[in-house]
Amino acid sequence: MAHEELFLEKNGDRPDVRNVLVVLTDGKQKPALPKNESLADYSKPLTDAKVEIMAVGFGSASKSELEKIASSKQNVRFYTGTAAEALTKAVEGIIEKLCNCKYSISKKTFITTKSLV
Repeated sequence: MAHEELFLEKNGDRPDVRNVLVVLTDGKQKPALPKNESLADYSKPLTDAKVEIMAVGFGSASKSELEKIASSKQNVRFYTGTAAEALTKAVEGIIEKLCNCKYSISKKTFITTKSLV
């Protein structure tokens, strides 16, 4: 699992830098989890370790499942349209959220509104 491999100093994590995990999905959890388990159970070790989790859904993704994965409702993004359009919007949205800036792939512009450090 991510909490056992990622965000560890021995694997390159820097304790003075914010940790963010971006989860991309195009559907619902399959196979279904056992009744005594929840997607939130899998996110909890990461959120307990102060990892910010963004859940990004495409197409038929379940908004309620995205909310269980994400560390907050503000970290849920959902995109529709062609695969290319949706992915472009998702990448722009992720960059804007992580960097607190405006970014346009098509215009290749990057406008920061806040220090990135």
